[in-house]
Amino acid sequence: MTTPDTSSNEVLRLVATLRQIDQLLYKVSQSRDWETMRPHIRELCEGMYDRMRAESDRIRTVMISQIREATTNKDPNE
Repeated sequence: MTTPDTSSNEVLRLVATLRQIDQLLYKVSQSRDWETMRPHIRELCEGMYDRMRAESDRIRTVMISQIREATTNKDPNE
């Protein structure tokens, strides 16, 4: 396994995402009540759902091509 290039766009994007999450968590920790905490939690949840949906889409894209390849390449022993 190779170490990712720290200057790659993917690494920079992940670092920026983690920084944003850290800032939101800090804002939640500094909130005095639920009403001031709520928008930060909503933003955290929306980001989480967006990342989960994007990952699911990436997995689906890979799986669909692999399933198509597996079903079109028949076993020569059949």
